[in-house]
Amino acid sequence: MKIAFWLVPSESEQSIYQPIINELAHHYNTAIFTPHVTLHSCECEKLSAFESVVDIILETDQILYSESFTRSLFIQFFSNPNLDRLSASFQQNFESPFVLDPHLSLIYAHLPESEKRSLIPEIPLNKTIHFNQIRAIQIPNRIQTRKDIEAFREI
Repeated sequence: MKIAFWLVPSESEQSIYQPIINELAHHYNTAIFTPHVTLHSCECEKLSAFESVVDIILETDQILYSESFTRSLFIQFFSNPNLDRLSASFQQNFESPFVLDPHLSLIYAHLPESEKRSLIPEIPLNKTIHFNQIRAIQIPNRIQTRKDIEAFREI
């Protein structure tokens, strides 16, 4: 079973970014998901206990886009020592080839580059985002479609 460990924003931060994700998903007819930074991802037979309450503030870098379905449009973060320690802890407990690249996706979709570029000025970008919980999510091995996103299940 493939598990992703999501660093989830505080409720006040979610109230900013969840409506953006919802609106983009509705406009582009794709799936809605919880705002998150993927902290770690691995194949797990069974899930060990892990700390689910955290207190991490990440500094935003910029809003970017890519060709990748799961990184269509996203907020890139700077790493920091607290995040690096947390990531190393997950790597030690749940070995995998995962490499942390802290970002918060705003939509999972195949969109033209010009469309993604035009969306960037519309997205509010706070200087920092506060994260206060970790969730374990069962995910498909490959995420390429709306159906794959809709298969996400919190454990």
